Amino acid sequence: MDDQFLELAKRLHASMARFFEQELGSSLSGRIFSLLLFAPEALSLEEIAKYLGVTKAAISVQIRPLERGGLCYRMPRGSDRKDYYKLADDFILTVLQLGVENLLKMNDFLVEAEARLAEVKVSEADEASRAAAWRRTREMSALYQLLAKRLDGFEEEWEQRKKEL
Repeated sequence: MDDQFLELAKRLHASMARFFEQELGSSLSGRIFSLLLFAPEALSLEEIAKYLGVTKAAISVQIRPLERGGLCYRMPRGSDRKDYYKLADDFILTVLQLGVENLLKMNDFLVEAEARLAEVKVSEADEASRAAAWRRTREMSALYQLLAKRLDGFEEEWEQRKKEL
């Protein structure tokens, strides 16, 4: 493997591991996802475990959320009884949908926080802090609502764009 390509792959693997750890609580899931991203063919649990230097059992446990989330799928390979995994063809849309769901969840939290901040009684000394928090949660909520609105219908636009690639 070319040194520049290898370095790029390592950086992407590390970034995916950090992202998945922050978002899903598992850096190993991110490493698995990244490995599948680079894999030209489906990989067995054994191949994934060997490449990542962990047990097959650890891979089996951490690949399940990826599979349930629609990011990858298990596929048979001839008469071989091993489990092979490949990224889903539409994993990009799945990632987008997860992002939108997270935006909406965060927005729900912000709307609730904004309402509570508007109603809560505070001392005169805390009023400036309450007002600042209220204004900022309101702004974040407005931004998340705008983002969610802009992403609505994106799937169809993406499908059209993908045909052009």
